[in-house]
Amino acid sequence: MIFAMALQKVFKKGYMDYLKNNIKIADYMRETFPVDQSQIVKLYGVQQPEDLASRVVPTREGDITTAIAIYEAYSGLSPLMAQQDDLWVYLSHADLFSYLKNRWPIVIGNGATHESVRNFITAHWFRNPNGIIRCALMGLWWAVYCSVDESREDKYELTRILFLNYSFRNNYYGASMLFRHREATLGILGFLKDNPEVFADNSETRGEFLTKYFNQLGGVKQLASLDRNFFRAECERIKPKLLAVTERGHVQNVDVYNTANI
Repeated sequence: MIFAMALQKVFKKGYMDYLKNNIKIADYMRETFPVDQSQIVKLYGVQQPEDLASRVVPTREGDITTAIAIYEAYSGLSPLMAQQDDLWVYLSHADLFSYLKNRWPIVIGNGATHESVRNFITAHWFRNPNGIIRCALMGLWWAVYCSVDESREDKYELTRILFLNYSFRNNYYGASMLFRHREATLGILGFLKDNPEVFADNSETRGEFLTKYFNQLGGVKQLASLDRNFFRAECERIKPKLLAVTERGHVQNVDVYNTANI
């Protein structure tokens, strides 16, 4: 007998808004979140994966394993569906609640205020209003989606490069709008893979410089229409400038017009 897989569950939008606007810190300290079962609906067209909770690793080092597990569980999502909050907020409060608690533990005391704890919960269990994909689970899925390359023997080869540098992935390039342009991401990550010396030292400042450079370049050139070869070639061209970045002052002074004369 063949059994059909269950459809994925999600929260109703009104319930998501209620949870976000009425965060009760005590509920996030429990072993399981007290979900109102009457506020759950089915997400048609998306199957619920089996045992996803057993395939995630609640450590920074395990982020790459977790991201690939989440992406493979929901590889059929369209970008439009993946940028909606309902799936990720549901998983954060239900199926993967334990993972979230262990990966991003909530600290009470040690100078933490009620407001700072609420902001911490908002940033990880919901969408961070200051970032384009900063709901924790949503960010992991997008990190793989934007870096997977089916043409490579290991299609996650560039994804692994992205996950080598936490700040570059979360605070700099991964937080930029250009990150969603897969051709740009594949070109830049391909360059970083073949030039490991770029991030061998001063990786945080160089990652910030690289992000700021392309953000500025986007103001004078239509980057969305360009392929990975352009972005790789551009990285190769400014490589001497990248290697010269050793302090924050170099990042603050990035100028695409001056850099273009390298």
